Amino acid sequence: MFDPVAELAVGVKELAAEERGGWSGAAHADRLAGLLGVRERWEVEVVRAVAGWDDAQAWALDGALTPVSWITARFPIARPDARRMVDLAGVYRRHPQIAAALDGADITLLHLRHLA
Repeated sequence: MFDPVAELAVGVKELAAEERGGWSGAAHADRLAGLLGVRERWEVEVVRAVAGWDDAQAWALDGALTPVSWITARFPIARPDARRMVDLAGVYRRHPQIAAALDGADITLLHLRHLA
């Protein structure tokens, strides 16, 4: 079965192994632009995943009392950052029009952050 997250992990390993020492400035700029573009879409997918996970209260399956406590106990994410992640996911979950606009790249995470 195809696992997009596993494929992303492989891609990140390949990026980390890239030798960029002889690259031109333009090549560095192109790589950075590509990475920042992918980062935006990746973070949208994280928001979407958190929205579904929080809606299902899946964090409680492990005995966590809150989604923020679940995240901070398992990942090196500061509490304010975890709170922000859950807040963004809440706006996404409660407002289907905003979710559709974010999914379709009609708005960005910057817009969502201003709404949260």
